[in-house]
Amino acid sequence: MANTMTLSDLAHAIEDREANKRDLIVQPDRLRVTPATEDHSERLVGSGVINAPLLEPMKITDLAHDQIANWTPIGKRYYHHMRDEQPELWAENVNTWLDEGEKPRMLRAEQIPGNGGPQLKLRAFLSDQFGRYEDLHLMMPVLERIHDRGWEVLHCALTDRRMHIRVGFPNMKAEIKVGEEVQAGAAFTNSEVGFSMWKSEFFVKVLTCLNGMTFTEKFAGFSKRHITGRQAAGWLSPSTLALENELLQSQIGDTLDMMNDRTQFDKVLSVMRDTTREEIEHPMEAVRVLARQTGLSQNEREGVERELVIGGDPTLWGLVQALTATAREVPNFDRRSQLETEAGKLLNNRSNWQPLIEATAKTAVAA
Repeated sequence: MANTMTLSDLAHAIEDREANKRDLIVQPDRLRVTPATEDHSERLVGSGVINAPLLEPMKITDLAHDQIANWTPIGKRYYHHMRDEQPELWAENVNTWLDEGEKPRMLRAEQIPGNGGPQLKLRAFLSDQFGRYEDLHLMMPVLERIHDRGWEVLHCALTDRRMHIRVGFPNMKAEIKVGEEVQAGAAFTNSEVGFSMWKSEFFVKVLTCLNGMTFTEKFAGFSKRHITGRQAAGWLSPSTLALENELLQSQIGDTLDMMNDRTQFDKVLSVMRDTTREEIEHPMEAVRVLARQTGLSQNEREGVERELVIGGDPTLWGLVQALTATAREVPNFDRRSQLETEAGKLLNNRSNWQPLIEATAKTAVAA
């Protein structure tokens, strides 16, 4: 099952990280990478950084490696092949493209314990126009409503890429069909390292089996891309960051009030109930079509097939439930969230239903 944490643990982890953040805007030609040695892994170093002291070496995380690879014309596959097989060649290639870089980059770093004392690790390698909408500030209006309105905390997770919070609205429950009750709620996602905008989305939890799905279209929600104006070279101020997030907090609060609305829930219920009447003649073929549409791995596809058999419900609702049940068992919460969003997308738009149903019938006849 995907790893989760308590809301208290999440808040403490985010507060600890906030205190250790170091953000810097710098010209790429002032940076160099160095290959791994017996004493340390690959490092990013800098010299002559404008408006900043000498940049101490930063340990490059796997996530930052991927971002550097995508920024250069090298490409991830060859980049990592050189890292593994020809580290000197890797450094020479990357440093060549750093020399060619014209636009400043944002280095998102974090101070961590090291053998010789605190050291920096490079969390992300981003554009200088990346807007720092931070987990700590964005979760505040959510925490206020959890406290004031008694919202139920369903899941919390903090990965190297994203923060996730799922809440349930206690007074918004209804049956989809006899014996199968669902609860309305909201899903909150953010990425401080460039992998997701800030999103607050309508979320529905199936109480009988604890599956969930996220609705990204039509229904009340709010998203904000991490984009801002160009930022001056040097270390970025945490106080400035807090001020920039105040307006966004207000917008999020207004959206949360809209999401906790029975009208929105009724719209979702209507769609869900319709899927319970859409029978699928060839369920296993439907899973194969769904796998192609949503990019399921082989293991995930087999999981959906298994859950569909266990559930014994050959309807579109049964197929969606099989997908969300599979998502619940995925170890990585980022991937779990993606699969639950795919389930919501399937329900969001009726045009997604018929091609899947028709394709299953055609596939079965062709076989």
